[in-house]
Amino acid sequence: MKKSFTVTLARPGRHLISFEAKALQLPGDRGSLGVLAGRQPLLTVMEPGVISILEITDHRRLFATTGGFCEMIDNEATLLCDSLITVEELEAEDAAGEKQLQQTQAATPATKNYRRDFTKMSEAEKRAYALTLLRKAVRG
Repeated sequence: MKKSFTVTLARPGRHLISFEAKALQLPGDRGSLGVLAGRQPLLTVMEPGVISILEITDHRRLFATTGGFCEMIDNEATLLCDSLITVEELEAEDAAGEKQLQQTQAATPATKNYRRDFTKMSEAEKRAYALTLLRKAVRG
């Protein structure tokens, strides 16, 4: 059995990058989803969050997305992302997006349900949320 699989990241109409990976973690519809080589076929919705790819060289790559879809067929995972933010782009980002999210969260009453309703969030709020998670992932 293969120990690795191909991960391809794309946006609508544009192939971005491919990796040979040992593991993939993505923000699924019902929580974080882990994928390894040899997995049965899968089609799932991605929510805003962090995509983590463990390459065969044991180098971890992190990306933020505002959502999309993941398909795993024949040891190839294809992630079609609404938007994709790299760590390099994160460093160049203005902190305005994170401040806007904090203001939105402060105005929203706290609930015991930790699952967010992304259908009521604007694209800017989804992006700010994903950037916040990526910042936390990068810092460790």
